[in-house]
Amino acid sequence: MNSIKEHYILAINPGSTSTKFAVYVNEACVLNKTLRHSVDELSAYADIIEQFGYRKGMIIDALVEEKIDIDRIKHIIGRGGLTYPLESGVYLVDQLMLKHARDGVYGKHASNLGPIIADYICRPCSY
Repeated sequence: MNSIKEHYILAINPGSTSTKFAVYVNEACVLNKTLRHSVDELSAYADIIEQFGYRKGMIIDALVEEKIDIDRIKHIIGRGGLTYPLESGVYLVDQLMLKHARDGVYGKHASNLGPIIADYICRPCSY
């Protein structure tokens, strides 16, 4: 019997014209995808934050298409975005980070969607 526990990790990296994400099982990358967004697609949104549903939906659709069981994902990393000043590292997404990312307090960039999408996938019942 294999006693090694499998830890599913989703890493999300939204950029200006793409959303990259990867799924790891422990240290092994089992899926690495880049979803491209045309200028025409993105121009349908007045603000970057309005792209949330579009990009989140694309990630979830791709996970389903690749037969990744979303319920097995227990760790989610979202590229930080322009939030309050922090030293580099890994941080728990909290309400202040989400507010700053949504409001663009320190600037507006697609990476602001990283913690928002990660939080949504982690706690879909809260939206």
